[in-house]
Amino acid sequence: MSTIPTARENYIKGTLLTTFGDDRWTVGDAVEGVQVFGATGSGKTSGSGAHLARAFLDPNNGDYGGFGGLVLTAKGDERKSWEEMLAAVGRDGDLLPFSPKEEGYFNFLAYEQQHEHDSGLTQNLVSLFLTALSGGGSASVSSSDPYWDEALREMLTHTVDLAILGGQKRRGESTHSASLDLALMFDIVRSAPRDLKEAESPAWRKSSLCAYLLIESERRRQINGEAAMSDGRKGDLDQTQSYWLRDFPTLAERTRSIVMSSFTAKAAGLLRSPLRELLCAGPSLGALDQYAPERSFEGKIILLELPVNHFDEVGRFAQILYKTVWQRAVWRRELLGDWRPVFLWADESQYFVTKGDALFQQTARSKFASTVYLTQNLPNYQAALGGGGGSEQAAESLLGNLQTKIFHANGDPSTNEWAERVFARRDVSSTAPGGDQSASSASFSRGAEPMVPARRFTELRTGGARNGKTVDGFVIQAGRKLCRKGTNVEPHPFPQEP
Repeated sequence: MSTIPTARENYIKGTLLTTFGDDRWTVGDAVEGVQVFGATGSGKTSGSGAHLARAFLDPNNGDYGGFGGLVLTAKGDERKSWEEMLAAVGRDGDLLPFSPKEEGYFNFLAYEQQHEHDSGLTQNLVSLFLTALSGGGSASVSSSDPYWDEALREMLTHTVDLAILGGQKRRGESTHSASLDLALMFDIVRSAPRDLKEAESPAWRKSSLCAYLLIESERRRQINGEAAMSDGRKGDLDQTQSYWLRDFPTLAERTRSIVMSSFTAKAAGLLRSPLRELLCAGPSLGALDQYAPERSFEGKIILLELPVNHFDEVGRFAQILYKTVWQRAVWRRELLGDWRPVFLWADESQYFVTKGDALFQQTARSKFASTVYLTQNLPNYQAALGGGGGSEQAAESLLGNLQTKIFHANGDPSTNEWAERVFARRDVSSTAPGGDQSASSASFSRGAEPMVPARRFTELRTGGARNGKTVDGFVIQAGRKLCRKGTNVEPHPFPQEP
């Protein structure tokens, strides 16, 4: 593998693709993000998608030594495609499949705990769960009433704090090496008091995990010395005790049930085999390096082999959780010494987008992280990002931060009309002869017409033998059109590799 330079300028200028006419598409362009649209069968994956992936993987393409990356999967054949592409560039050993079929695990809560402490951990974990719960086609609780999301946030905050302040252990367990555990969070919520009478009941206090951790956290409040609880955390404990002993038990039964199930329904899926072993088991702290996000910084391609078409909603939820943890790791990384660019790749990206992606993309360039999303159409994103008020704006915000856009053949009118607007309009003038056919009576008019009319996106080649194994795509990248012929915008041909 080629030596990785330390100068950022070398990365920015490093050419990835030279196939866009006279324009070079560089690493600097890549880390500004890519969005590929195309109907099913349009060739977006085998066309532009394959060209981009090979450019990222090739260790001899420029000076960066080949990207590391994270691949999210919707279909079961994704692993085979990446194995073949890596083998073609001599990187057979760089694929790191995260799968029930492989040895190893990634305890995401223990990983987060290594990087944050106390209230900082609470805030980050609540944000992590809310991001995952709100992604992949379903709102966290309600897409229209913010009360429900705030109620869920409040419950998760006090669940995480109670687990941490109570020592992260059950009755009879040692505090030594204890770490935050999803099963512990799940059982706290399930064992919380349903009314004030139960909260005051000796039987509940004796049998409930929630009650035990409340008692244990109060005991820990009294500890002095180095293990003493800070005044700030004592204030957090006061609020947590008040929530579980007064606020939560007095919620209306239906309200409490909805808020609880919005968390426990997803958590229950992760706590069942094989995801329990992959994401929630194993040693709590330490031995987390095998599937840690930082492996992609070393050049590994972490492939989450939990395809949505097999694992359904829980596979989607698990991948969004990992993706969010990975994005946070990218934010944290310092570009010192030898380092390389990384990519986040999602085909059928509508399953994995969240509202947090737009925020990540705003700073991804400075961390040399390229997001590449492929999906069929714009309504996919609108549905995934809420399906209600604000979903159009959320989709536009995400797409506005993915600077390179590629449009393949598509029959969706809303996507094609949006693409027409992306390419904007150009001034045109025309001359019409006068009624007597004399030059003096001719009339002149000026107007504007689309650079790429919406209908053109229905006429593009979709690859295969009948199209000479060539896929067409219109390409535009933040201020320049990467497929020019004179003054006219023309589609770019992407040969499909055998």
